[in-house]
Order: sequence, then C-alpha cells, then structure tokens
Amino acid sequence: MVIITAVLAVLAVGSRVQAFGVQRDWYPEWVGRKVAHFGFGVLVLLSWTLYPEGPAVRWIATVPPTAVALYFTAIGVGWVSDPGTVRAGSRAGSPAGLLRGPVFYSGVFVLLTITFWRTSPVGMAALGFMILGDGMAEVFGKTIRSPSLPWNAEKSVAGSVAAFVFGWIGGVAGLSLLISGGWIAGPLSAYAFPMVWVAVAGTAVESLPFQEIDNATATLGCVAVGMLVFA
Repeated sequence: MVIITAVLAVLAVGSRVQAFGVQRDWYPEWVGRKVAHFGFGVLVLLSWTLYPEGPAVRWIATVPPTAVALYFTAIGVGWVSDPGTVRAGSRAGSPAGLLRGPVFYSGVFVLLTITFWRTSPVGMAALGFMILGDGMAEVFGKTIRSPSLPWNAEKSVAGSVAAFVFGWIGGVAGLSLLISGGWIAGPLSAYAFPMVWVAVAGTAVESLPFQEIDNATATLGCVAVGMLVFA
C-alpha cells in the first residue's frame, strides 16, 4: 500500500507540474506530452522492483496505471473538468483526445502487467520499447529534418531510426532490471539480439498510420514477436 501511495503521489504532483508548465507556455505542448510519457513509464517500471513476492502482487501493481486510465477517461467523457490536463495530454486539444493516446498508454501497462509481470521478458521488452522507442520517435521526428516515410507522410526516417535504436535500448534496460532482481535468468547478453527483432517489429508497426493509438499497436507488435524470440 505504501508503494502504491508513493507512486500515485509522484504521478499526481508530476502531472500538475507538467500541466502548469504547458498552460504558461514554458515549453511546447508536445514536449509536455513526452515528459509525461517518459516520466510515467519509467516510474511505473521502476516501482515493479519494489513490490514483494506473492500471487496477487501483479494485480496490486496495476493500481497506479489503472487509476491514471480512469482519471483520463473521466475527463474524456466529461465527468471531470481539468483544462490543464487536456491541454498537456491531448493531441487534439479536446477532452475526448485523452480517450485515445493517454488511455491506451495506461491501458497497455495494465494489460502487460497482468499478463507477463516480472517473470517473463516479453512484457518488459515491449514496455521498454513503448516508453523509450515510441517516445523518442516523436522527439527526433520533430527536431531532425528528414524524408517522410513513403507509406505514412506523418512519420519520418529520423523518427523511425530513433524508435528502433531507443526502443532496443529501452527494452534491454528494462530486462536488466528483471535480471538484477532475479526474476528472469541472465546474462543480459542473451537478450540483446532477440531484442533487435522486438525493436524491428515495434518500429515497423509504429510507422503505420495508426494515429494516436500507436502506443497500443506498436507495443502489441513487440509482444507478438517477443513471444517468439524469447520462447
């Protein structure tokens, strides 16, 4: 209970600071979204290492991302008014925009926590890609000029390269947490090459024109390949 309270408190404070900065134009809205993307993901995955063992622990660990998903849903359907969160988290600039990217992002954490938890490399590899690879794809795509992809003019070569490179790094970093905690067997080098294929799959799906739901589609692509290469 202490872990959950601490994680929720950090998420709450972080979201308020992010919304405050966006509303005062300290940085562009897309930067605020990426800060939330990285901060939420890293915090939740690091918190995995703090939970004790037990059959119900994976369900308990879903409380923070579930709470976030429910809060975004409440804003999106109009039950709660939070203009700061809407501006900071919705690409469309409307409350309904939170029902896509942000809710899918949180929902993927819930699904993979329940399904794979700490005992399988598949979930961690996919989440590592989603946090760092999918996140950095937009950062590099917006800041580095490069040709658009032939099949999706809204995505660029620089973004896809960043998705692959940082997705691989994110997956390997996450797997190192599981190895260090003794939840999966080492060495880390045994996962490095299989993670390449996971990153390839995630990058390929991320490049497709699934605007605002690529958090889910790219990550599930990683899961599908991860179940093959980590078998």
